[in-house]
Amino acid sequence: VIGRDEVALSAEACSELGGPWTAAPLVGDPVYNGDGTETLTFRHPLPRSSGQQQYLRIKATRLP
Repeated sequence: VIGRDEVALSAEACSELGGPWTAAPLVGDPVYNGDGTETLTFRHPLPRSSGQQQYLRIKATRLP
């Protein structure tokens, strides 16, 4: 829920599930859905034309 600061969300990307995982960039601005939630869009840093597998995972970090 927007406004709750207990958790920070980010995304990580890799081309092999064993890693290494790197930060995936946030694309555009958050979209506020009008129901207290927001949608974030992340993109793998490699272009699809690279021919490599592309994996993303969401990382949730609890804030102090």
